[in-house]
Amino acid sequence: MKTVRFLLLGSALLTAASIWLAGCSGSEDKTTDGTTPTTTNTTTPSGDSGSPPSGTSSVAVPETPTDGSGTLYGVVKFEGTPPKSDPVNVATDPGCQWFYKDNPLLKEDVVIGEGNSLRYTYVHIKGNVAGTHSVPKDHYLVDQVKCIFIPHVSGVMVGQTVRFRNSDPVVHNTRTNAKINKFFNATQPKQGDFADHAFDKEEYGIKLVCDVHPWMASYIHVSPHPFFAVSGEDGSYVIKGLPPGKYTLEFIHEKLGEKTVEVEVKANEATQTDMTYSVSS
Repeated sequence: MKTVRFLLLGSALLTAASIWLAGCSGSEDKTTDGTTPTTTNTTTPSGDSGSPPSGTSSVAVPETPTDGSGTLYGVVKFEGTPPKSDPVNVATDPGCQWFYKDNPLLKEDVVIGEGNSLRYTYVHIKGNVAGTHSVPKDHYLVDQVKCIFIPHVSGVMVGQTVRFRNSDPVVHNTRTNAKINKFFNATQPKQGDFADHAFDKEEYGIKLVCDVHPWMASYIHVSPHPFFAVSGEDGSYVIKGLPPGKYTLEFIHEKLGEKTVEVEVKANEATQTDMTYSVSS
């Protein structure tokens, strides 16, 4: 009986490893949200040294636009002593426990990187932006891998198809805690199962949960336009293609809250706007 159990567990582990490798090599399901990348373009404009303006943090300067639009970029940081990331107890499901037998799964509610950079902050232009904004035809993928949602924070447009997929050899489900959009709950009992859903109303901070695994949670933000980003590992964000004008730029973090700043976007210019959070934010 011990031999049989060992073989079964070994098979499950190999299956999970093959899923991870397939994800690294690429597949036809890609996380495409029709917006700019969450990391900055490292190309420095001609004639620009790349040095940040006085009083701002060091971050790579994106390429200066030449089509009459403007770019907003910057870095989100945490001020003070970074909070400790607590380990997650995944022992309730042996299928999930195997993924973390060597390294524990840590909570992702506050992820601090090098230089106190703050990851997973949603950054967007608050309110409407003039012009017509096409909804991306490609679906946006929210995957369940190693018993967590990937990505942890997402941004999509109103009406864009979101694909919720189970890439694990264990049972998952995806349920939304939306307050404005319609209730959505889909069970994905088998590896590779997926369900598509489109949010038809603007709403921010929709929590996604898996009822089978209570530690699993992520957040999705639904915008009426494509001018948003999510801060990356280095805390950086870039929003491109903005019509020139004055806007309210909002930063939303699941635990540290919301902050806004007034910005002016100028034609053919890249403007740096940083944000700092602290425990008292």
